[in-house]
Amino acid sequence: MGLYDSSQLLNIVLAANARYTAAQSNNNPFGVYGFNQINPNMFRPLFQMPQVKLNLDYSPRTQAIRRDLGFTSNRALNAVKVAEVELAKGVREIGSSNDSIDIRKYKNGAINNHQWCQYFTSYCFGRGQGSNNNDTFGFDGSTQSVKRKAIDAGCYAYKNTGYTPKKGDLAMWTKSASSGHVGIVSEVYADGSFDVIEGNSGNAVRKHHYKSQNSVGPTFNGFVKMSEWTEGTNSNQVCYA
Repeated sequence: MGLYDSSQLLNIVLAANARYTAAQSNNNPFGVYGFNQINPNMFRPLFQMPQVKLNLDYSPRTQAIRRDLGFTSNRALNAVKVAEVELAKGVREIGSSNDSIDIRKYKNGAINNHQWCQYFTSYCFGRGQGSNNNDTFGFDGSTQSVKRKAIDAGCYAYKNTGYTPKKGDLAMWTKSASSGHVGIVSEVYADGSFDVIEGNSGNAVRKHHYKSQNSVGPTFNGFVKMSEWTEGTNSNQVCYA
């Protein structure tokens, strides 16, 4: 099929408009199955696209779950709520396989023997935001990849540099450039101690209490400041369903 020049294209458009106008009149030559039965959006200008709206789940069931679990508009706090739900379930590996039904859920359905602490935090923040948290670290199974992303975003604080962790921050360990450990800070106390919910801790989801940043261990590196990282993003999504 050859290309039309501008005059040919104009003639085609004018002819189509004339037929459409005729189809809308009382003397419609095309009958009840003619042009008047076609969605008028089909006749919009070629480059005028209809506006797409995000269809969020505001069903009574979802909103009831949201209220019962105490979700707020703060995404970091929502992730803590999700972590607490998973902790209460007693999630653990089958043997020491890095695998179970729940762990596959954290891994977005994958069945493998990969370490899963970062998959756990990806799941908690994804569910806490009603998405895959692509505006922060996304679905990521690598602790050190998330650490690099946080550094690039200006949202990383090395230990003992004066930063006080906040509820919802990520506590980050670094063993090498490609390996480490991570958990979600679930509580911070006035004495400087804090709790962290960690996936893949002793082959399970566990909560640990640390007296200070120095007491966490030699490979503990710092915190991802999730409350800052998620600031300004759209937090009006359903948090858990």
